[in-house]
Amino acid sequence: MSEKDIKKAAEQAKDKEQELKDKKEDAKEGAEKTKDDIQKTFE
Repeated sequence: MSEKDIKKAAEQAKDKEQELKDKKEDAKEGAEKTKDDIQKTFE
């Protein structure tokens, strides 16, 4: 593996990590929105 390959792999890993973080944030926001919607339904 050349240094270039290693750098590329590291970049991809970082992108993947960011992607997972974004998905986690989206899921959290989605859950909070659902909770708000449910509360409105019962008001």
